[in-house]
Formats: sequence, structure tokens, C-alpha cells
Amino acid sequence: MTLFSCEDITFRYAGIREANPTLTGVCLSIPKDCIFGIIGPNGSGKSTFLKCLYRSLSPTSGKITFIGNDLGSYSTRGLAKQMAVVVQTESASIPLTIREYVRLGRAAHHNVLDGFTAKDESIVDEALAELGIEEIQHRPITEISGGEYQRTMLARALTQKTDVLLLDEPTNHLDVFQQHKILQTVRKKNFSAVVVLHDLNLAARYCDYLAVLDHGKVIDMGTPDEILRADLIEDVYKMSINRFVVDGVIQLVMLPLES
Repeated sequence: MTLFSCEDITFRYAGIREANPTLTGVCLSIPKDCIFGIIGPNGSGKSTFLKCLYRSLSPTSGKITFIGNDLGSYSTRGLAKQMAVVVQTESASIPLTIREYVRLGRAAHHNVLDGFTAKDESIVDEALAELGIEEIQHRPITEISGGEYQRTMLARALTQKTDVLLLDEPTNHLDVFQQHKILQTVRKKNFSAVVVLHDLNLAARYCDYLAVLDHGKVIDMGTPDEILRADLIEDVYKMSINRFVVDGVIQLVMLPLES
């Protein structure tokens, strides 16, 4: 079954000339029940495309369907019950503790005036423990590191209890151990996930399919084995590629092209 179907998606930010849209004619079918990675160099349109999928941005033209329905047909609350989102950056100025912030993920399941239940608190406990932040749960989110904040955002997403997860650079600010832990958590939960990643070796290890964006266009889509090949990656990233397979997983060593 198809998770997202994108037909001829174009997007341009205000003030950008019509000849230079951020996304140009993106056609992409993203299947359910897999981890689908979006890769490409800086400025290729990855985050903009993801924002269109979770409706933070509206395409200038084209159509997106989500699980067979027009994406625009969902209410904000209805969409929050279907998909959880972990953004790349978010303001940490609100004076909430980590626990209070994570608990906000349960808001989609309640009316505005409803209080949180014992079940909600149990779900919060589970998410805090899973991301290893239970010991700092009473600290203000304004006083935590970037890595701790990244794990806090994912914990909040987990409390929504959706089957679909969208993540924009979820490994930002994390050390190598935590990068793998975050993606292992996503894998273990069996989400239908769409993930924007810069690290191609993480994409090779954790993604079932990859789409390559460059200059706002889809260059290719397929399995990591099909996509992470030297000719394609060298052309897109302008780097020299050496590809190895270690324990069945593709590993890329990237070096600057000789001038």
C-alpha cells in the first residue's frame, strides 16, 4: 500500500523567481511499512519536500495523497492522530520541563479542556525511558543540550502513538552512539517512516528505500544498493566515492574530487 503519492509537486518560497522553484515537478510514491530515506546535498529541497508532506508548507502546484486520501482533506487534529513529526529545529523558549514537553504528544487524543490520564502518564514514562532521558525529565527544555533536545522531540513523537513518523535530520547534534540509537528506535517500532538524512552510511544501514533530490528534482529512487552507487553519488555530491560492503551493509568513503 502507498503511504504518500506525490504528483508533480512544485514549491517556491515568496520572493524566489518563478524560474528557480525549490521543488520542481516532484513525482514520488512512498510505500507503507518501511523506512524511506530522502537524501541529497544541502539546498536540494529535502526539508522543503518533507514540510509539504506534513503540511507545514503547501505546494505551489501538484497533489499529495496520504493513505489514499487528499492530504488537504485531513483536519489538523486528524492528521496528528495519523502521523507524528520530528522537525530539524524548534524553538525551546517555552518554559516547560522535558516531561511536560513530551506529554504534549498526547494532546491530539484529548479535547482542549481534558486533563491527562494515568494512561497518558504511563505512555510518557515509556517514551522517556526508551530515549534515555527519564533521569533529566524535570529539567527545563531551555537548559538542555541539542542532543538531549533531539531525543526529547522524538520522545514526544512516540507518545502520539501513530503508525507514521516523519523526521527531518533526526541525528542532528547527536554523537555516533545516539545517532544509531535514534534510528534503531525508529526501526524497532516498525513505523512507516520518512526520514531526511545527510549521513549516507546511516541511510544505507537503516533505510529500506532512498530517493535522491538535487536542485529540487528527484534524481532516482530505489533500494540503498540501487541508489548508493559511485556514478550517481559522485555526480550529485561532487565527491569521489569508494563503496564497500561490511557485514552485508553498504559503507561509503567519500573524498573530495581532485582539482
